Amino acid sequence: MGFCGEHTQYPCGWPPGTVRAVVTIMIVGIVVSVLTGVLIYAAITQNTTIMNVIIPLLSNTLTAVVSFYFGTRSSTKKEDDEHEMRRLNAGVPP
Repeated sequence: MGFCGEHTQYPCGWPPGTVRAVVTIMIVGIVVSVLTGVLIYAAITQNTTIMNVIIPLLSNTLTAVVSFYFGTRSSTKKEDDEHEMRRLNAGVPP
């Protein structure tokens, strides 16, 4: 089995889509942590610049990352389904 596990054709030997999911979870966690810290800091200091600039920037970043994850995930799922249909139509056993 070795370091890469059973799925040697995929990154880190993990099943398909796992690396993308882990990276997305890490980015979302970091952005949410920073956003929480900024909100607490802005509430303590009454700084309106942070409220008007930084928070929308972080919110848009979070939206873009989550949208990219689900967009590529649905695209990959569609391609996998089409490949499976071609395989079944050709009579290739699983």
